[in-house]
Amino acid sequence: MIRVKFLIALFFLLLTACFSHGSVTPYAISKEGNYHVIPFEHILILKDSTKQLTFQEILSDDLQQRFSPYKSHYQINSFKDAWWFKLSLVNKSSKFQDWKFYAGFNNIIDIYIVNENGEVSHKKGGQYVPSSERDVVEGRISAFNLTLSPGEKVSIYSRLENINHRLTYFDPVVVNNYYWNKSLQKRNFTEGLFYGIMLIMVLYNALIFLSYRDKTYLYYAAYILNVAFYFFVLKGFTREYFFTENPMLEAYGWQIALGLSPIFYFQFIRTYLNLEALVPTWDRLIKYSVAACILILLLQLGITYFTFNIQFVGRIAYFVLISQAVFSLVLLSILIKTRNKLAYYIAAGSLCLWTGGIIGLYFTITSYFLDGLVYGQYGIVAEVLIFSLGLGYKMRKAKTEKEQAQKALINQLKQNEQLQLETNQLLESKVRERTEALQKKTVELEQRNEEVTSQRDLLELQKKEIEEKSKLLLQSNEDKNHLIGIVAHDLRNPLSTALSMADMLKSESNQLDEDQKSSISLISRSLKRMNEMIAKILDMRAIEAKKMNLRFEETDIAQLVKQVSESFISKAQKKEIELLIDTQTAKSSVDKSYLIQILENLISNALKFSPSQSTVEVKQTTLEGKFRIEVIDQGPGLTEEDKKKLFGKFQKLSARPTNGEPSTGLGLSIVKKYVDAMNGVIWCESKHGEGANFILELDKGED
Repeated sequence: MIRVKFLIALFFLLLTACFSHGSVTPYAISKEGNYHVIPFEHILILKDSTKQLTFQEILSDDLQQRFSPYKSHYQINSFKDAWWFKLSLVNKSSKFQDWKFYAGFNNIIDIYIVNENGEVSHKKGGQYVPSSERDVVEGRISAFNLTLSPGEKVSIYSRLENINHRLTYFDPVVVNNYYWNKSLQKRNFTEGLFYGIMLIMVLYNALIFLSYRDKTYLYYAAYILNVAFYFFVLKGFTREYFFTENPMLEAYGWQIALGLSPIFYFQFIRTYLNLEALVPTWDRLIKYSVAACILILLLQLGITYFTFNIQFVGRIAYFVLISQAVFSLVLLSILIKTRNKLAYYIAAGSLCLWTGGIIGLYFTITSYFLDGLVYGQYGIVAEVLIFSLGLGYKMRKAKTEKEQAQKALINQLKQNEQLQLETNQLLESKVRERTEALQKKTVELEQRNEEVTSQRDLLELQKKEIEEKSKLLLQSNEDKNHLIGIVAHDLRNPLSTALSMADMLKSESNQLDEDQKSSISLISRSLKRMNEMIAKILDMRAIEAKKMNLRFEETDIAQLVKQVSESFISKAQKKEIELLIDTQTAKSSVDKSYLIQILENLISNALKFSPSQSTVEVKQTTLEGKFRIEVIDQGPGLTEEDKKKLFGKFQKLSARPTNGEPSTGLGLSIVKKYVDAMNGVIWCESKHGEGANFILELDKGED
């Protein structure tokens, strides 16, 4: 009884609504068409900001008055609200009475169908409605059963709500049930064929990978699997078969499939074409691209988990997809230029994919109920088949190369076997010859052994004689050094006196004529040369006698280098040589006397062998734990032969002093001994004709 009263009241409410402000002209289904798109002028719209309005409340006079004409999709300007739509249909077709009512691709859809008797039929559907709550078997769209007998009239209220940040979309269509079922059969056949081909290709390439362990086939199988799963999600099959009670999980499914597809696509191209060898730069760029895809995919999943803003995530995904398409287009143009035949397969397959995608996008935008995505699937299948042909070509090529290598190896083995046989024969003949020779040698050795035994006794006698002579030579050498020391010391005093007299005569040169001046200068130079030779002989004697007494003391290295260098300025000016001095603050514990003699020898040599109008540079720098002194000249430099005997005693080098200065051949050998005594190192860097750089390094010691 209560239900009868409710239906009567509902009937009168509907009659009132039809004549109220919110009434619309019923849309007449008069043509025998496959489907009918309801024009906007037959539709009213109401915004539900609370999302709490019930159907009974919608039928109230107040809310019926608030319905307004639906003029454009732009009226739906907020994704946070629910929306109610109202329209009426009358069937004037005499042929069809079974229809499907399509209310758009939305998350939550409630359809209320009110017939002329006031009876209400409620149907629920939508992208994110669990299977147990749906009244339709969903593919990609929600299509509700609608039975309209010829002449029958119904009112339809549609409540639409989106929770994924997409705007609600209402573009109602009434579809002929026969046409719908026929299209569904065609779709199921196409989808079954598509997924069958993709699954076969996945299993086939996975088996090849397990057989050959070639990652190319693994990446290829993963690419096909992700592409197939993306379409599986996009066509709504996951809501039908997998995520029946949790349809919102499909948002993660299509993101993962779409995000991983380009990753495995590029990894497949890298291994298939061996890009690291073919185009190394692009191989590195692909690695960066793959890393970027992984990071963006993680970002998308994070946004989905925390906000479920599929609108924003979709824009990111398609931007990445378009960017990767442009990137792959540029890459393929580079690969084609390499004239690699394998790259042609990649280019042809990718062209099929892009062509199918563009055609599918066109028909999706321009046509109702024409599944434009199927053209993208055709493109995918063509791409997969062409890629498979490329893999087959690669496999055949590898097989051919392997067979050729095996044949070459067999031929090589045969040649090696023949060579081994010939070698063995040759070795056998040589072994026989060598055996005979050894037998003869054995006889000879036995004879010589007897001779050696007798000679050994003789050698022992000679050894004793040599040891006695060696003692005599050592004693003689000591006597020689002692004599040299006595002579050198005894010569120094008269030489010093003679040198003083020569200097005194030079100071009174204004009373002498030119010949006398020249003679006195010659005497002075000769005496100085003899004095230097005696000093160096004494130094060598001290070194050889190992009487070098080191006295280390803390020294200002920079000041010492500067003082020694400045003492040569006058000598440098006489030869018109510029003497440059560059020092850095450094203190160290050294033997000042030895270091001064080292510097004097090095600077004197540099000036001696440098031409006029040149430069000699003395540079002192501080290193970590050491200090370095460099003496750089622009003289004739050293030949390779000079470098071998550079620090030997009494060695004469190929270069000669530029002004005929004397050279004993002892200076550098003394320098080397002093440096060794102070645990330092010295070497020379020089090219013949380009000057020389003598480098000294000593430990800084304790500061």
